[in-house]
Amino acid sequence: MIIIFIITIGPYFFIYGNYRIGWYYYADVNRTLLGAPYHDGEVNNIVDRIVFSVLGTLLPQFSFVSTCICTVYLVIHLRKASKFRKSHTRAPTAHGETSNDDGEKTPATTEISTSRDLQKSVLAGPSSTSRSMSKEERVAKTVVIIAAVFIVCFFPGCVAFMLYIALPGFTLYGVYGQLFVLMFNFTYLTEPINSGINLFIYYSMGTNFRMVVNEMFGIGKKS
Repeated sequence: MIIIFIITIGPYFFIYGNYRIGWYYYADVNRTLLGAPYHDGEVNNIVDRIVFSVLGTLLPQFSFVSTCICTVYLVIHLRKASKFRKSHTRAPTAHGETSNDDGEKTPATTEISTSRDLQKSVLAGPSSTSRSMSKEERVAKTVVIIAAVFIVCFFPGCVAFMLYIALPGFTLYGVYGQLFVLMFNFTYLTEPINSGINLFIYYSMGTNFRMVVNEMFGIGKKS
C-alpha cells in the first residue's frame, strides 16, 4: 500500500513544482496580489505531459489490466473449487449406498432409519456443500459486477488523457476545447458513481451485508 501511495502521489510534486507562490501583478484588477500562477515554458510543458502520461494513461491502464486479470483468476478458481466440492458430494441411494458423478457406488456412512428422519433432512434445506457453492457463485458475480463498473466508469477518463497526450489541440483553450471540457466533466461524473454504486451492489448481492445494514437502520422490523 505504501508503494502504491508513493507511485500515485509522487508525480503530483512535479505538477505543483511549476507553480511559484509570490506577489504578482494582475492587470485585470490593477493590483499586486499573492498568488501561485503557472510558469509556462518548454521544460514545464514537457514535464506536464510526462506526468499526465503517467497519471492519466499508464496508471489507469495498469489498473484496468490488473483488475481484469485478477477478476478472471478469482472467478476461475472459485469455479474450480465449486466443481471440486460438487464432484466429491455423495448422494444416498435407495439401498443405503452413495454415488458420485462417475456413477460409482460406495457404502453409505449413515442410513435413514425412519421416514421421520427423512422428512427432517428434507425440511432442513440444502446441505452445507450446496450453500458453499451458491455462496461462491454470488462472490464471483459480485466481483465481476464491481470490476465491470470500475472499468466502465474509468474508461472515459483514460481516453481523455490519451487524447490530451496524442492530440495537440485537445486542451482547455485549444481547437477541441469544448470536447475537452465535455469529456473531463463526464469523467468527474463517472468517478463518484463508481465510488457510490458499490454500496448498492454489496447490498443486493451480499446476504450478510444486507442483514447487517437492515439491522443497523431498522429496515424490515415490524413495530
